Amino acid sequence: MKYANAILDNGYQRQAHHLSFAIFIAKHLVYIGQLRLTG
Repeated sequence: MKYANAILDNGYQRQAHHLSFAIFIAKHLVYIGQLRLTG
């Protein structure tokens, strides 16, 4: 049971990591878009 929980926890952490990475990329793209509009 502990083993299964460890795998679940790892899966949740990986999902959260992908989500924060996607948000980081989205913010970066918005930033570049704003630079192009203003520049």
